[in-house]
Amino acid sequence: MKRVATITTLVILVLAMLLMAGQTLQAKTTAPATATMAVANQLYQTGQYSQAAQAYQQLVDQGYADSALFYNLGRAYYQQGNLGLALVNFRRAEQLAPGDTAIEANLAQVRADVTGGEAPVQAPGLIERVARLTQSWLSFNQLALAALGFWIVFCLLVIVLSNSQGALQRSLTYGAAAAGLAVVLSLAGLGSRSLAEPHDQAVIVAAEVAVTAGPGSQYASEFTLADGVEVKVVERRGRWVEIAVPQTGQQGWVPAEMVEAVSLG
Repeated sequence: MKRVATITTLVILVLAMLLMAGQTLQAKTTAPATATMAVANQLYQTGQYSQAAQAYQQLVDQGYADSALFYNLGRAYYQQGNLGLALVNFRRAEQLAPGDTAIEANLAQVRADVTGGEAPVQAPGLIERVARLTQSWLSFNQLALAALGFWIVFCLLVIVLSNSQGALQRSLTYGAAAAGLAVVLSLAGLGSRSLAEPHDQAVIVAAEVAVTAGPGSQYASEFTLADGVEVKVVERRGRWVEIAVPQTGQQGWVPAEMVEAVSLG
């Protein structure tokens, strides 16, 4: 029993340290952004959309990732008529806060502006539904921390289980099974989040761009795309990107600065 009490205490201490480390990291990464965010919000409220966008973008460039930040940045770009960058940032906000009605409404509005009408809403697949479910509970980092904690608990319970017997052994077996199931569910959530990330999705962020037959201005122009058109990245070659338009099946090359990836990674 003394060994069990010691290991139980160790488990509690490890989980407490992990939780404290996560909270400390979150505090360190969010506190310095508060003043800049407040200034940006004030600029937006007074109609200084360009300056507000610059302030929000400064936080993004520093590595901050928050649904409210991307949402506000999207609104600032939209107020300037920059549909492409507005769409990019609303989609990034959606990744961090799926199901948010304000984000979804703004996404629908921008897409309608781009297409000249109401854009159809695609039903999410199984992987995306699982990803959205876990996102409503925990952030990616919190879910990873939970998976690590459950794994440590599982390992320690297995160690204790190998040196126990009787009623205690049965109780530890149930505990280890529960911890193992929690590990599997946590890893499944992490995997679905990774697979659901729009790694190859991007948006045209220029008023108009000529799509060429090859990676260079010397190639003939095949067709043009307008600001805000959503595309998929096929290949990157130097300063050129091969893109495909899912709605039309068209494919070609554009300068890398004319397209912005949606993924937060």
